[in-house]
Amino acid sequence: MEVAKPIVRIFLKYGQLLPLIRALGHLEMNTITDVSTLFRGNTLLSKCVDETMRLGGKFYLESFMKDHIDRIFLEQKYCEIDPVRLADGGDLNLNMLNLVSYIEPILTSITSSALSCPSLMSEILSELKQSAKSKYPERREIHYSVVAGFILLRFVAPAILNPELFDLRKEGGRTETVTRTLTLVSKAVQSVGNCLSNESNKVLIKESYMEPIMTKFCSEPYLQSMKVFLDTVSSTNVIHSSFPVKLKEG
Repeated sequence: MEVAKPIVRIFLKYGQLLPLIRALGHLEMNTITDVSTLFRGNTLLSKCVDETMRLGGKFYLESFMKDHIDRIFLEQKYCEIDPVRLADGGDLNLNMLNLVSYIEPILTSITSSALSCPSLMSEILSELKQSAKSKYPERREIHYSVVAGFILLRFVAPAILNPELFDLRKEGGRTETVTRTLTLVSKAVQSVGNCLSNESNKVLIKESYMEPIMTKFCSEPYLQSMKVFLDTVSSTNVIHSSFPVKLKEG
C-alpha cells in the first residue's frame, strides 16, 4: 500500500499524524469481528504505522540491533536446529547453543531499549493501546498484542530477517548460514510477541524443532521483561528519546 508513504509524510509535516492514527484506529476497532486479527492485517492504519516506524525508528533500531546483526554476519555460526535440514555431521546441541547465544542478548537489548524508543513511536503505540483498552478494558493480553504486533512483529522481527531493508547492513555478504540464522532469530522474537497475545501466555508450536527455543524464551522471566518493555514503549508518562525523523524525498 504505497499510498501510506505520502500520507504519513504529509500528515507528519503538518503535525496531524497522531490524529490520523487515532481516527484510523477507532475505525478499525469499531469494525473488527475477530479480535485475534486486531491491527494484524495490511490495512491503511497498519501501513501508516509501519511507515512511521521506518521513518522515526531508524536510529532507534540501529542503536540496539546493529551490533547483533553485524556479529551474526561476522561469526557465521551454524544455528540449524531442524533435524530435516541438518547437514551431515551437524551437531544439533551445538547449533542450539549457538542460536541461544544470539537470541538471548538480542532479547536483552530489545527489552533494555524502552526509554530510547522515539516519542513519536510511543505516542502512536499508546494511542493504539488505548483504543484496545476502551473496547476490551479487562483483556490485558489484547493490550499487549496490539503493542507487540507493531513493534515486535512488524518492526523488529522484519528488521532482523532483512536488515538490509532497514539500513542495518549494506547489500551483499549474505550466506545461506547467515540467512538461516536471521530467520531463526526472527522466529524467536515473533514467538515471544505471540506468547503475550493470549491469556495463557502460550503460543501454538507450528514447527516442532522450535519447541526448545520457545519453551526457554516464552518462560516467565523473559515474558515479564517483555511486558515491562511493551508497557514502557506504549506509555506517554515517561521521557522517551527524540531521535530525528528524516523525511526522504519520493
